[in-house]
Amino acid sequence: MTKASLLENEYYKWLKKELVFEDANQNYVAISTPFFDSNFDNINLYAKFIDEQHIEISDFGFTRALLEDSGIKINKRSKKGQIFYDTLKNFGISQDDEALVIRTTLENFPKAKNRLFQGVMRINDLVYMTKGNITEAFVEIVSEFLAENNIYNTPNIEIASQDGISAHFDFSIPSNSGKEKLVKTSARPNDLNLAKVFNFDVKATSAVRDATFVYLLDDTRSKTSTKSSIREAALTGIEANTAVVSSFSEIKKANNILVNN
Repeated sequence: MTKASLLENEYYKWLKKELVFEDANQNYVAISTPFFDSNFDNINLYAKFIDEQHIEISDFGFTRALLEDSGIKINKRSKKGQIFYDTLKNFGISQDDEALVIRTTLENFPKAKNRLFQGVMRINDLVYMTKGNITEAFVEIVSEFLAENNIYNTPNIEIASQDGISAHFDFSIPSNSGKEKLVKTSARPNDLNLAKVFNFDVKATSAVRDATFVYLLDDTRSKTSTKSSIREAALTGIEANTAVVSSFSEIKKANNILVNN
């Protein structure tokens, strides 16, 4: 068995074990993920068939309810409101009253499910921003840094794997060698949850995309160093030189982590 096949088999074993699908009632299928929201509850999504070939996936309004419980009111004129609505746009998510929803075909269900899940994860960052009295999203700080340093990039990249599951990256940075850098940012540098999402996305994407993957951590707002468990969770099971974990302060000192000369 090749190394690639070994990693692929481990990935599918993990996926089958950690994602649980159950019939909630006659209409909905509950999808339990191994990832947690800011209350440390599992993030669950719900799918129902609109007809034989079309599906609606929803969070049942839990994400917005969590924001409100944390004292966050979504207003289009506020900074957090702008981040919220930009996230919906970037991940192709609609609102149905308080619920976050994606309607899709049966064929595109895996991609849509993952888009909604990653959008929910990004919106959960708003709770962290409130607790830390933060006024600017980390992904915006990185975007400004790339612009100031004339680093060409394409934001909000979604890549479908061979099994139809899609992975989202915040930036794609081309290089002269032809091997791009795919960057996922994390405003919570010691959140094990987010490190596992990066690991999940790299394994899903590396078989179909010749790239170097960068997990970029925000260390500008805390003096706490990144835990070794975070790097381990982000990189476990990934071939050497395929992915790297870096702090933003390291990038500012030597941006060759992002740019291949």
